[in-house]
Amino acid sequence: MNSLLLLLLALTTTPEPSAPVPAVISQANTSIGSSFTEEQLDRYVAAVSAIEKRRGDILRRAKNTDYWTATVQLANSSNRDICSLPSHQQPDEIRNLCRELLEFSEQEIRRHGFTNREFNQITLAQQQDRKLQARIQQRLIRRMIP
Repeated sequence: MNSLLLLLLALTTTPEPSAPVPAVISQANTSIGSSFTEEQLDRYVAAVSAIEKRRGDILRRAKNTDYWTATVQLANSSNRDICSLPSHQQPDEIRNLCRELLEFSEQEIRRHGFTNREFNQITLAQQQDRKLQARIQQRLIRRMIP
C-alpha cells in the first residue's frame, strides 16, 4: 500500500501554488485522518484504483521495450524511479509512457474532484496515520470484492 501511494505522490507533484503539504500534516491533532470526510476518501480510493490499474498496464508495456533493463539499472544506480530520471536519460518510448501515466493520473485526480495538493495531502496523511491508512485500505478492499 505505501509503495503505491508513494508512487502516486511522485506522479502527481506538478507545480501548483500551494502551502507546503508537510506543514499541514504535521499539525498536532490526535488523528490526522479525522479531517477527511468519508466522501473524500471514497473519491480518493476511486482515483487511486483507476491510476493503479493504468500504472499496471503501462508497466507491462514498458517492460516489453528494448530499453527496460538498461533504464531500470540506470534508475537504480541513481536511486531514482524511472519516471524521475532526467528526460535525456530516458529513452523516448519510456519517457512517453511516463508522460502518459502522469497525464492520466492528473486527469483522474481532477475527475474525482481533487487538486494535486488535496490528493497529496491525503496520500501523505495516510503515511502518518494508521487509522486513516486502515480506512483507505478497507475501501480499496471493498472495491475489489464484487
